[in-house]
Amino acid sequence: MIAARVLTAAGLLGLGLCGLAGAGEIRNLKVTTDGSVDCSSPESVAAATFKGKTEEEKVLNFWNWYRRTMWHYHEWPERRDFGVSLLSEGCTLCGSHAALQMLVLKAAGYRTRPCFVKGGGHTLIEVFYDQKWHALDAMTAFYVYSRGEPRYILGLEEMKADPELVSKAMEEKRAPDVFLACAREPEIKKTKTLPWSHFHPLDKTIDYFAVGAKEGSVGKEGDAYGGSYTPGKMNLNLRPGESITRTWDFEPGKYPERWAYPQNAAIGPYHRCGLNDEFDKINFPYWEPYRKDNLLEVKRCYRYFANGRFDRRLGAEQLLAAAAAKKGLKLDGAALAPEGAEPGNLELATAFPYVICDGDVKIAYTRPAEADELSLYLLERAQPRKVWTAAKTGEATETAALGRWDDKNLDLHKYTLRLVIGGAARVKSLEVSTAFMHNMFAGPYLVPGQNKVTVTAEDPEDLARQPVTVTYQYADGDGWKDQQTVEKVISKSPAEFTIEVKGAKHPRMRSVRLAVQ
Repeated sequence: MIAARVLTAAGLLGLGLCGLAGAGEIRNLKVTTDGSVDCSSPESVAAATFKGKTEEEKVLNFWNWYRRTMWHYHEWPERRDFGVSLLSEGCTLCGSHAALQMLVLKAAGYRTRPCFVKGGGHTLIEVFYDQKWHALDAMTAFYVYSRGEPRYILGLEEMKADPELVSKAMEEKRAPDVFLACAREPEIKKTKTLPWSHFHPLDKTIDYFAVGAKEGSVGKEGDAYGGSYTPGKMNLNLRPGESITRTWDFEPGKYPERWAYPQNAAIGPYHRCGLNDEFDKINFPYWEPYRKDNLLEVKRCYRYFANGRFDRRLGAEQLLAAAAAKKGLKLDGAALAPEGAEPGNLELATAFPYVICDGDVKIAYTRPAEADELSLYLLERAQPRKVWTAAKTGEATETAALGRWDDKNLDLHKYTLRLVIGGAARVKSLEVSTAFMHNMFAGPYLVPGQNKVTVTAEDPEDLARQPVTVTYQYADGDGWKDQQTVEKVISKSPAEFTIEVKGAKHPRMRSVRLAVQ
């Protein structure tokens, strides 16, 4: 069953979750829409994107979707892991883009191979259909057509034999409208950068591909180029008192240590080609609602990393039950207390499939005297790091900041906290909020008109026992001025409901939240 409320911004005051109390975990909780692509596996992407009357139409439909979903920045850990890279990171560089695309093409039944220009300086893919190999590069928006009719997308060997097939492609109208879009109006000037880079003007970028094709080579057919997919790795599971919120924006600075260029460090990763996204007529409507003006070094930016929050609300009894380890603690009414004269402690582990960036913990406690010990540690690889010590006496609530994640010291997908309680101190509850990175263009976004939203869980009985509240927040209408909230309580799987988006333009998504009361 589905219980529903639809609210405008004026109706948000006092909004509470509608999920019912219960026990047990809901496994592989997933929300999809008919206007977005289910990115949970190469097979699900292939099923949704290879649409068209001809093989070329099918491949280009997928290619355009991939460009819509992924952008270029620099390479991070797990960049060739399909789930982590596509759903969480959202950007990478050429070799990893090639590896991810080939996973989907293989799932769709196509033969593929990596290919290289300029002696390996840049990586593209080749896909085989209609008895020919065809070279495409989603990262730079590069492919060229043959001369004559019927025209087709050229392979690297043909470009290698005649580099003018590349250098004269625009002049002879054999290039797509989006051809090398990021080199059209470069905003950022750099002298030391990769030769194919968007930091170079268009004529030099075309020359690079023309000369690079002449010096290029093809890889081995079937080479996955390091691409991998692990079924179930990115599944989202929720227990009572937990929620997952994916936003379509970033919290400045909430990204892992060293994952941004120095020029972007105050904010985090974003597509530095900025206004050049406006040259992609097919995909620009999806990006347009997220425009940010004068984002550090670019005039107009449409694509950037996004944050989400995995929140856990644990009372004293739940903390004891969830502890990975505990020593010298007991329940004292509705609070945790030391069993004896020595301080007690417990360790609480948090795991999440998306890349963890940061976090904070809200501690509700009582502390009669300054001598009563109360502190929180984050267990890093070298040694525990103290992140908080109680600063007040009496009854209080304080928040401990965990700080930006550093994968030299911490796992990107899990961490453990140690809570120490001594003397007459008591802890009533912890609220653990884990900030993570996600790719907003791979999420269950809405499109103009009527959207069908589907909610599923691995075991339908999980939802029957423990309903989940799904909340969509977005803006639509003229200039995205109308703030909308749609909330549904889901108690079966699969469950479907519809959301109507007003106006001709894509809505500005704000968040999608899944919560178990």
